[in-house]
Amino acid sequence: MPPFIDLRGAICVVVEASKSLSATLLSRELDAQHKTALALMQKLREA
Repeated sequence: MPPFIDLRGAICVVVEASKSLSATLLSRELDAQHKTALALMQKLREA
């Protein structure tokens, strides 16, 4: 899966979450590793 699809999926999941989202839940939603989800969340929080 190309990286831009992960980022786009992460944005959708984070925006649609009613409360804060953990990296574990994001990794489950994206079917990705925890480390990948954590890096995506950090990038989104910086933006």
